[in-house]
Amino acid sequence: MKRTLTWIGVTVAAALVTLGLGRTIWPDPVGGLQPPASLLPFFVVLSLAESILFGLGIAFIVFGFGIVARSRQPLWLTYATYGAIAWLLVSWWPHDNLHRVTLAGNWNGLLGIEYGFHLTLMASAVVLAVFFFRVLRGAEVPA
Repeated sequence: MKRTLTWIGVTVAAALVTLGLGRTIWPDPVGGLQPPASLLPFFVVLSLAESILFGLGIAFIVFGFGIVARSRQPLWLTYATYGAIAWLLVSWWPHDNLHRVTLAGNWNGLLGIEYGFHLTLMASAVVLAVFFFRVLRGAEVPA
């Protein structure tokens, strides 16, 4: 129970920090598009979810390696899985904020965001699939 409360505490603390820092790190660009007022609550909910997931990612970075290491997979896969899980959890907050501040028509900026986040998220999914199948199939997948 104490371990669970520690995870929750770190998650909530990091989520609150990200909620407070989002617009400080990434201020709204002058002349940037703003959503209609009717859609703003949906963006707020999304922002809250991203901050909570970021907080969970920080908790995972702090406490999660031992859990992954207990799977007794090859060291490269253990580290790759740990990194993939961490990235899948923390990347949404900077990703969405970068989208928010990239001005419409800045195709180079948008392409950088898409490649920097989407390709790495795809690679993370592949790593997790390999890990998942190795663990469930008793490490039959070639190392």
